[in-house]
Amino acid sequence: MTAASRARRQDPDAQVVVFERGEWISYGACGLPYVLGGAVKDFDALVARTPAQMRARGVGIRLGHEVTGIDATAATVTVHERASGRTLTEPYDRLLLATGVAALRPDWAQSDLSGVHLLREIPDGQAIEATLKGLAGPVWWGRGT
Repeated sequence: MTAASRARRQDPDAQVVVFERGEWISYGACGLPYVLGGAVKDFDALVARTPAQMRARGVGIRLGHEVTGIDATAATVTVHERASGRTLTEPYDRLLLATGVAALRPDWAQSDLSGVHLLREIPDGQAIEATLKGLAGPVWWGRGT
């Protein structure tokens, strides 16, 4: 979002579009454990910029869109719209790739073991929160006995 905002400031007439695979565009991921631990009220408190705020700044936001290909010769990107399953081809003049990161899952967690979660994004935190709410009795954090 920083790059998109800066591009818009540099050229107020530019059409800046961000494709985001998920539903969250700008949040403090380092705060996820604090929401789960109760020190931060909820996941919304981690949000730095909403899609509406970015749109108000003139940045197009396409949530639920995953770029699956780039044709540098034709200056187009292929985009999968996750909700509809449609595939779109979008032209570009300049392209900035921000691929994100994938969490590494240890070998022992490669299956769908109940209660094993990754914590990288807000949906991961929401899944952990749902699991914790489903547990009976107290939940203990940290090391110690």
